This record gives sequence, C-alpha cells and structure tokens, in this order.
Amino acid sequence: MTHPKHITLKLFISSIFCTFFFSASLFAQSNSDSILVRSADSILVKNDTTTALKIDSVKVKEKHFQYFRVGVDVSKIIRSSLTNKYSTFEFLAEGIWKSNLHYVAEGGFATANTFGDNVSFTSTSYFTRIGFDKYFFGSLYKGDLDNAFIGARFGWAHHDRAEATATLWDPFYGNTIITMPPASQNLYWISLTGGFRMEVIKNVFLGWNIRGKFFLNPRTFQELTPEYLAGYGAAKKQPVFDYNLYLLYGFGKR
Repeated sequence: MTHPKHITLKLFISSIFCTFFFSASLFAQSNSDSILVRSADSILVKNDTTTALKIDSVKVKEKHFQYFRVGVDVSKIIRSSLTNKYSTFEFLAEGIWKSNLHYVAEGGFATANTFGDNVSFTSTSYFTRIGFDKYFFGSLYKGDLDNAFIGARFGWAHHDRAEATATLWDPFYGNTIITMPPASQNLYWISLTGGFRMEVIKNVFLGWNIRGKFFLNPRTFQELTPEYLAGYGAAKKQPVFDYNLYLLYGFGKR
C-alpha cells in the first residue's frame, strides 16, 4: 500500500508539470498568433503598397478632339462694307488636341477691284490656312477655355485675274489701250499669330488675332498685283500685318 505522503508528493509534482506544460503551450500559441498577425499585417501592407504602385503607374490618357469651335471673322464683314476696293469673308474651325494645344483650319474668299493710273482689273481668290495655337495658362476650373495663345499658320491662296486693261499715255501719238489675257496664280505664305479667346456665355466665344505674314513665292506677283488677296490681305505689301475679330460657337465634351 502506497504511503499517503508519497501520493501527496506525486500529486504535487504532477501539478507542477501540468502547470509548466500548460504555460508553455499558452506561450507558444501566443507567439504563433503574434507571428500570424505580423505576417498578416505584412501581407496587407505589401498588398496596399502594390495597389498604390499600380494606381500610380496607371496614367490617365488625355482624350483628343473632344471639343470644337467654329466662327466667323466679324471684322472682315465690317471692313468689306466700308470700302469698294474689296469684299472678303473668313471663317475658322478649331479642334482641341489637348488643353494647351489646338489645331486650326481657316478659309474664305475675296473679290477685289484694282484701279490704278493706267491699269484696271477685277479678281477673285480663295484661301486655306492650317496650323496650331499654343495656349499659355492652365485652366482655373474644369472646362475653362479663356486663354491667350501664340501660333503659326501655313497659307495657300488661288487667285484668278480677269482680263486687264492698260492705257498707254502718249501726248504725240495719242493714248493706246491694250488688254492682257486672264491669268491664275497660286500663292503661299507663312504667318505668325497671337491672340485671346473668351467665353461670354455658355459655348459662345469672342476672340481676336493679330498676324504677321510673308510670302514664300513673292515673285508670282511681279506685275498686275491685286488690291486684295484672300487670306493674306494687301498683296502689294511684304510682309503684311493684319487682325481678326472672331465670333465663335463651341460644341462637344470639355
């Protein structure tokens, strides 16, 4: 028969071992949970960082040609009504490639009456100018299109001259009138421009341009130069400076 003291000692030692193993298991489980939490946190941080990098690496592409403007040169209409030397009309179409770069196409026509001391003729012409405008300032708010710009154009005009009449003055043999057959020419020029556009009411704009132009083939008009060439202006001048006052309407998505 086992002695009571021995039983008591065994129970005491058993309880110590149970307490030790129980404490060790709790400590191990706690460390394991901590490691799992740290691992989970690391995974979350890594995922968040990866997501942020992916978001930062995706660049939003700016859409092109979403908004357009068309307009007429009001100043040419007014100036044509104030002279009998020429009549002209000009219009403009503009597409926004991006916020600070617009592509522009301009066109129009003109008729001119040229009366000199001894030569007279009439002519018609039409033109196209293509180029770009580079805008200076950023937008103050979404859809803001009020801005100043500089730009360049390449111009082409076709000129048709009617039959010309010339009078040769001679006090001894009398005056002689000669005629010259009709002729056509193509003219080319470069122009530099600057100006401003301002929205006065929704999608309605006012704008102005100043231009400096010079012919690329000035010798085409060696004689019988017209009073006015569509798109260029006073054809007898090289270079020539001109201005436009536009009324424009815009449409599309800003």
